[in-house]
Amino acid sequence: MTDSAQFPATRFVAFGQFVQNDALAVMAYTIFHRRDIARARRTLTRARLALGAPATVRFDGTALFGGAAPPEPVARNRLHGMLDAFNAVPGMVRYTYIHTQDNPAALDDSEVGRKARASIRGVLQQACFSVPAGGDLGPQAHECEALSVDEQNRASHAHGVLLDLADMVAHACSHALQAGPSSWVAAELGLIRYWSNQEVTARLEAAADA
Repeated sequence: MTDSAQFPATRFVAFGQFVQNDALAVMAYTIFHRRDIARARRTLTRARLALGAPATVRFDGTALFGGAAPPEPVARNRLHGMLDAFNAVPGMVRYTYIHTQDNPAALDDSEVGRKARASIRGVLQQACFSVPAGGDLGPQAHECEALSVDEQNRASHAHGVLLDLADMVAHACSHALQAGPSSWVAAELGLIRYWSNQEVTARLEAAADA
């Protein structure tokens, strides 16, 4: 587990996933009111079953964009089905991103690269919850229990179905940002009822000093 539950009595639970490629890093959270968590799990599980994916199978970003990615109509149907269930709960998407091509450190698997990724991830996580009070853009950090779990730990996690959805949404956001507003992924994401996002353009000093 990469993030721990810091606010166990909060009103909202945010399930997060970090996605990074050569030119873009994205952090996305799917956020539910705590009272809706059980209903969200049931609703998403039913949606997955209808799409041919039981809860024991990973049904995340790989199901849309993995190495053996399905044809576009299949991927679109999967994303549409899961987002339709997400809207029915309802939930909210919060995501933020940064372009990484000019990052001072290479984002590879070296020790410096891992530190650079961790720095970027931290910046994006903080930015995801840097929203004004009042609720128009959803809850602030102190109102949320934020969960982000490594892929290998998701299968045994009580919220595995919800974490898979967060991973699917994060990858969809990444693909939509790269493919542009006319892509089918962007069109499907546009159907989400409650969402907010912002671009992070601050220089990553921690990465520069790594």
